[in-house]
Amino acid sequence: MKAITNFTEFFSKERDIYVQNKSDRLVSLEFNLDGVIMSHRLARTPDPVNLTQFVPFEAVKNSRDLRNLANRNPPAIVFLEEADYREYFERKAKAHKTSLEEELAKANEKHRAVVSRTTLKPETVPTIEEKRAELESEGGEEDQITPRVLGLCLRVGADLSTEEMLGAREFVEELEAIEGSLKPADYEYVLAHGYHKTVKKWAQKRLDVATETK
Repeated sequence: MKAITNFTEFFSKERDIYVQNKSDRLVSLEFNLDGVIMSHRLARTPDPVNLTQFVPFEAVKNSRDLRNLANRNPPAIVFLEEADYREYFERKAKAHKTSLEEELAKANEKHRAVVSRTTLKPETVPTIEEKRAELESEGGEEDQITPRVLGLCLRVGADLSTEEMLGAREFVEELEAIEGSLKPADYEYVLAHGYHKTVKKWAQKRLDVATETK
């Protein structure tokens, strides 16, 4: 990761610009393309993006949004060198027993879906508000559960078709993106409602660590 102290120097040569969303939310950026404002979104995921694949270098270079987010403390966006970008996906390929090309393709597909606002539409899945109401009526723990965790758990279950259901790997990646804000109650909720064995195994490991440190 690269902390930028001199943007003029960093953007002095035209090249690919790699960025990583370090926040726990979707980030929306605006770029000026010859007087036309273009919006671009970065998913809530640690997967880095080659931003210049989607936005011309000059527009990236002059983006006020990008600089503001990079200058936050802590930064919401960080810059990576190409070697760091490749190393990230090589580690991911090794972890998932895939190839670098497969991981890059999967990440690009996910990014394009966010940019084009493509979303899953599981019509049989209750809304978060409906699930909250159900928990309240049962004297539940809705106030303890991070809303994002609740939303993810609503996208898995035996009542959903394969097309509607969030895959185990995607589920874990979503959780990893917000891991810094998760509480033991969130891990316990995933253990009860996460459906996938690998997701529950992930939550159990994190819960064990969280309870050991108390």
